Amino acid sequence: MNRTENVAKNLTFGVISKVFLLGATFLVRTLFIRILGAEYTGVSSLYSNILSLLNLAELGFGSVLTYELYKPLKDNDEETVAALVLLFKKIYTAIIAVILSVGLLLIPFLKYIVKSDLNQQDLLIYYVLYLADSVASYFVAYRTMVIEADQKRYVINLAEIITKFVMYICQSVYLVVTKDFLGYLVIQVVFTGIKNVLLHAASLKMYPYLGDISKEASKVQLETSRIYKNAKAMCVTKLSTVILNQTDSIIISMLLGTIYVGYYSNYYMLIVYLNSIYNIIVTSIEASVGNLNAELDTQKSYGVYKKIDFLIFCMNVFCVTEYVCIVQDFIAVWIGDGYIQKMSLVAALMITFYLQQAMNTVVTYRQTMGLFEATKKVYPIMAFLNIVLSVVLGVRMGVAGVALATGLSRFFTSFWYEGKVVFEKMGHSLSEYLTKQLLNGVFTVVTVLMAYWLVSLISLGGLIAVIIKALLTGLIVIAMLFTVYHSSDEWKWTVEYIKGKLW
Repeated sequence: MNRTENVAKNLTFGVISKVFLLGATFLVRTLFIRILGAEYTGVSSLYSNILSLLNLAELGFGSVLTYELYKPLKDNDEETVAALVLLFKKIYTAIIAVILSVGLLLIPFLKYIVKSDLNQQDLLIYYVLYLADSVASYFVAYRTMVIEADQKRYVINLAEIITKFVMYICQSVYLVVTKDFLGYLVIQVVFTGIKNVLLHAASLKMYPYLGDISKEASKVQLETSRIYKNAKAMCVTKLSTVILNQTDSIIISMLLGTIYVGYYSNYYMLIVYLNSIYNIIVTSIEASVGNLNAELDTQKSYGVYKKIDFLIFCMNVFCVTEYVCIVQDFIAVWIGDGYIQKMSLVAALMITFYLQQAMNTVVTYRQTMGLFEATKKVYPIMAFLNIVLSVVLGVRMGVAGVALATGLSRFFTSFWYEGKVVFEKMGHSLSEYLTKQLLNGVFTVVTVLMAYWLVSLISLGGLIAVIIKALLTGLIVIAMLFTVYHSSDEWKWTVEYIKGKLW
């Protein structure tokens, strides 16, 4: 299949999987909060963040190794692919050992991080299960990279939808019947193992030559020096990004208490759902963009960049506006008025969310162009700035300050610098990138304020208010986008593309 067909197939499977999984995840989350309460919700979110930090042992090898696969897969070079997979296997074996070791060494320090009234022995068991689930996810990573780099992300999506959908059903039934957090976690670990088995079998069926990678790999001598150089650069990027995105719950827990992590996580969980929608687009196109960039045609790459970036921008306006306009009503209907937080938290979360998603296309191009070394310097600055701002703003503004610090740290560092690197690589200037981002940002702010003012005139409450406000907000966003952008080439291309897929 050509790149467009691969993107379409990946996108189709991605949408189907997310529709099913988001519905199932939402059901489980609702049952979790209603049955186990804010304390367990806080512990769950906190442990997830801690394990995300432990996953730093992966050091960003995934992006680097996937980049190395684009050209040999494009050239049908089975020997080089096999040699790379063998290298990946060795690397990920070491990664698993590091994560497990560091994770166990952290156990004595948990009492200083987790401020909870729950039984300490139970908290320890929960942590060990989270650790086991995290480690298990890496056992087939070196094989799934080949599937993804070969523009067949839909295979991974299929395995995920089968295992996770069944897992969520089992977890829901278990929670209703037993109200037990321990068994809930055990089910999660078991289904992670089942997914690994399915992906392992799929990779062998699709690439039979990977069954004996040692034999195939012996025919090729890899340029490991370049791979490790890029990996070191990506290590810095990965470390800094995780510190940026995964320390909020830890800082909130230490400054304000673990229960506030639970309140924060309810709002953040909805953002995770929005991120998963973006991930459908990004994961569907990333391998195809990598395949395109392997041709080294910067003019063609830039043309595709503008189309993808416009699509991401439209999604950004829609998601941010919808979130601001309906989240408070939604939280009240979903889990009750007692979980509603100040509007300042909503604003802080959306500023941070918008800046992250506005960089989606730039980050995709940076990774698929192999520009790992060029951007590594700015990331440690971003991570350090985030820690400082999180503490300072957290003390002054509470939870909203911690959330806002993440966005401000990104804005003053990687937001402009990565754009500079990628645009210069494609023969364009930083000023062109910043001008486009500024115009997009102004349009988004105006749209959000207009929509929020109009929906605030609706005096209804309950679920009917959420539905009406969501529909009205969507119409406002579409009207604004059409009014301003209907004559642009990117708008016309997007409309024609959608028509071609629907009719």
